[in-house]
Amino acid sequence: MATFIHIADERLTRRILRGGIRATEFAARARDTAAPRRGVFCVPVVANFQMTFQWLRELKRRGYRLARGIQFRIIDDTEAAFIGHYNQVPQEMTVAQSIAFFLQAEDPRGLQVLVPRAIAAREITGVTAIRQVTGWRFYPAAKGRPPLWPFGRRNQCLKASSQDRTVEQDPLGAVT
Repeated sequence: MATFIHIADERLTRRILRGGIRATEFAARARDTAAPRRGVFCVPVVANFQMTFQWLRELKRRGYRLARGIQFRIIDDTEAAFIGHYNQVPQEMTVAQSIAFFLQAEDPRGLQVLVPRAIAAREITGVTAIRQVTGWRFYPAAKGRPPLWPFGRRNQCLKASSQDRTVEQDPLGAVT
C-alpha cells in the first residue's frame, strides 16, 4: 500500500472528506503527450518532513491561507502514476515505483507524483495540520540553499552558521 499527501486549502477539507479529492484539469505542455490532462498532485509520505511537505510555501504563494495535508492510501501498488519535476516531462510508472524513484532521487525537491484519477473518500486516511514554515519558494534551489538543512529547521541552521562566524572572527573570545 502506498501512502501519499495532497496539500489542500483548509477551506476545502470538509468537502474533500465527504466526497474525496477531485481530479483537477490542468494545461500541459505540447511535449507532454503521454502525461494525462487531469489528476491529483501529491507527494509520497517519507520520513523527512521537509520533503513530504515541500510544496507548502509555493502553494501558499498562490493563495492558500492555511494548508492541510490530506493523507490517502492507494491499495493497488501496480496502479499507474506519473512522477517528475514540476518543469519536466513526467515519467509513467507504477505507484510503488514512483515512491522508490522519490526515495532514490539525489535531490527530491520539486518532484511531484500525479495520480491520473480522483481519490475516493474511503481512500483518505487522515488530515494533517501542517506547520506553515516548511517548503521552498519560486523553485527548489532558489537563493542558493543546500539540498537539505542539516539541522532539520532553517532557523537552527542559520543560528549555527552565525555562531561559527563569530568563533572564526575571534577564536579566543577577546579576553582583555
